[in-house]
Amino acid sequence: MSDNARRPELLLPAGSFDSAIAGIEGGADALYLGFSDFSARRQARNFGRLEYRRLLGHARDRGVRIYAAVNTIVLDGELPALAELFAFLGRFPPDAVIVQDWGVARLLRVRHPGVPIHASTQTAIQGAAAARVAAELGASRIILPRETSLAAMRRLRDEYPGMEIEAFVHGAHC
Repeated sequence: MSDNARRPELLLPAGSFDSAIAGIEGGADALYLGFSDFSARRQARNFGRLEYRRLLGHARDRGVRIYAAVNTIVLDGELPALAELFAFLGRFPPDAVIVQDWGVARLLRVRHPGVPIHASTQTAIQGAAAARVAAELGASRIILPRETSLAAMRRLRDEYPGMEIEAFVHGAHC
């Protein structure tokens, strides 16, 4: 395995355009962000579509990955707005979409199969069986809950080596 494959990804939250630029300039490998709808980080300013497009171009120029969080449970009445957001993301795709709701993951996989899916920490995946289900539903990465022990992370990596694993290394809140 190369050194790069073993190097952790420095992934930072971007609650606004200014914080995203600060993260990029500070050395982030990747940023995750939300839009005004469908983001669990509702207290953040979040992104409008124009700001997202500007940030995406800035990040691409600097080799920084962008993950769009669509990490809420989506109600039936919200599906048209979600479809509109996914159409936008299909035109300006992030490096992955972080999802909580498996129906959302399925919709994304069907409508935009080239956009990778990351399973949000809110999916509470802790074992190989759950990781396998996430993979079957299209996830290429799982974001483990903060409470996951190092021993549990190692077991998961050993039991399901094909899955990317993301873990929080600092902070009690996003």
